[in-house]
Amino acid sequence: MPAKRPNIIVITTHDSGRHFGCYGIPTVRTPAIDQLAADGVRCTDYFCTVPICCASRASMMTGTYPQTHGLMDLCFPPFDWELRSEIPHLSQIMRQAGYRSLLFGMQHEVKQPQRLEYHEIRPCTTAYGRGNALDIANGLASFLETEAAGVGPFFAQVGFFETHTPFDFGGAKPDTTLGVTVPPYLQPNETAQKTCAALQGALHQADQAIAVIRAALQRSGLEEDTILVYTTDHGVELPRAKWFLYDPGIAIALLWHWPGGGLKGGRICDWLTANVDFVPTLLELAGVACPATV
Repeated sequence: MPAKRPNIIVITTHDSGRHFGCYGIPTVRTPAIDQLAADGVRCTDYFCTVPICCASRASMMTGTYPQTHGLMDLCFPPFDWELRSEIPHLSQIMRQAGYRSLLFGMQHEVKQPQRLEYHEIRPCTTAYGRGNALDIANGLASFLETEAAGVGPFFAQVGFFETHTPFDFGGAKPDTTLGVTVPPYLQPNETAQKTCAALQGALHQADQAIAVIRAALQRSGLEEDTILVYTTDHGVELPRAKWFLYDPGIAIALLWHWPGGGLKGGRICDWLTANVDFVPTLLELAGVACPATV
């Protein structure tokens, strides 16, 4: 067990796969995510359990497979699958372990987030109907700089709607600054070029939000003692990716950063792993007992 329990921030984007500069996509402007990889640990052979939002996220947040946690598809109408009550969510596990548990932005595991027993839910609603990544990041930054030092160890689940379609959500603009990458499983026609340019813009907007969070961690003096994780739920929303059990649908990014715990230095982890492994790995790092359900 660590001498001092680390704070934990888990950031997820929607539908992003491994479509980042640090995963070999040169036209995507994700300097903050690329720097996080350069400063931390990048997992290169990491997959989700299923290329569907709720089912994958529930695996990531419970350490169980869909047939165990109960979400075989989406938790929203008309599907209405439910997370089984006997399967603890990471928020509940961390709360039971004495952490302050907070949600910033969105979750996608249950219809009513109050069920997951966060101490606080800080959704950010704006003219977009829900906060874009920058709105959510600024809310977390304010917490880090003004409150976090006084609450003891905290677990913050941070969910961005980006890069779900529509790719212009929250004011994101198509980005062709470095050109456009059309994945090899698509025809590089005009429609694909426009779609992928819009995807690159959504990724850049999410990346700017992660830059805000990292800067706030540094200013607050909490970076050394905080496990910062970035990941996503499944592949990008393009044909043959999201919804499909091809590699583009289930291959996802996972980045770890914890200077005080040795997760630094631009290390590469090439072990074959899946997001069902996420909870037990995180709990072991934090010195928290793993539930028998995992």
